[in-house]
Amino acid sequence: VDPLTDIREIAHRFQLWMHVDGSYGVFAVLAESARKSFAGMEQADSIALDPHKWLYLPVDVGCVIYRDPQIARAAFAHEAEYTRMFGEEADEAFVCWDYGPELSRRFRALKVWMLLKGVGLDRLSEAIETNLACARYLESIVRASDDFEMVAPVELSIFCFRHVPAQLRSQSPETIDAFNERLLVALQRDGSSYLSNATLSGRFALRGCVLNYRTTSRDMEILLDDLRRVARKEEERRKN
Repeated sequence: VDPLTDIREIAHRFQLWMHVDGSYGVFAVLAESARKSFAGMEQADSIALDPHKWLYLPVDVGCVIYRDPQIARAAFAHEAEYTRMFGEEADEAFVCWDYGPELSRRFRALKVWMLLKGVGLDRLSEAIETNLACARYLESIVRASDDFEMVAPVELSIFCFRHVPAQLRSQSPETIDAFNERLLVALQRDGSSYLSNATLSGRFALRGCVLNYRTTSRDMEILLDDLRRVARKEEERRKN
């Protein structure tokens, strides 16, 4: 998470618009253990959110929150005779297309409203805390192992690491990169666990992200076991 308070000071000094891309991570603010990481977010001019990520909703539902909605309206509104809205109250004359590029649109907000009414913020906070704990647990068992290594520290629920079996310890970084690339493809084909990838400081990394309220610490253990099993299978295949 970027230092939002420092960024706000720079934006204010140079009269810049401060936008927070919180599409993935901003809902971690609901978790007590991560809340301090988002200090200064409330000073942003706009924040992007994707409830279909860390509020566990189905695709697609995204939104932008503006400090001053009239600025967005000035940028996006285009009035035509057939789109002009009339109403005696402010909410009667409100139309979503004045605040973004879409004209026709689905009722995406219904999913969010139903989630908040049916589940509530307390349960969402608990689920997000569990996701954070899973990622931290994965980091701890990777660091305690002798055949995996972290490529970056865990901050929220994303973890980046590599499999480095004993026979690869003395090999070049490029060889270890190639091994993990093959391992990722083999794991995805195996279908037991799923990871994506990232490149950090020029090195290939296996990348995971905990965004399911049913994920447990046991799943983190299973992930490492799956990687070991698939790696052995892949190396045996290459020898034959």
